[in-house]
Amino acid sequence: MPNIFTKNHLILTFGLWFSSFFVQAESFASTLFGDNSRWSIDASARANRNTDKPHNAYTYSLGLDVHKVFSRGNKDLGTLMLQPYLVTLNNVNAAPFYFDDGDAQTHR
Repeated sequence: MPNIFTKNHLILTFGLWFSSFFVQAESFASTLFGDNSRWSIDASARANRNTDKPHNAYTYSLGLDVHKVFSRGNKDLGTLMLQPYLVTLNNVNAAPFYFDDGDAQTHR
């Protein structure tokens, strides 16, 4: 019997991977954050396949990259780089400590 859960996750993984090629900052208003700025949207998916057991793990992330240069006259005063991300883990045994919410569940 095929594992539908795994097939759906693989479809989502490849869908996010292919869609990242089509998201361009030029498609939107690049002046959203003012002059001397640029931004982009990052979408990624990672599938880890365990060949010994029927245990596959998935990581999905969605982020925004912002780069802004503050200038006065002919001088650059500073640069702001901001990269907030949303990350979700599915079926991961050993999640990094920053994903620990005190309610750890181990999938086997």
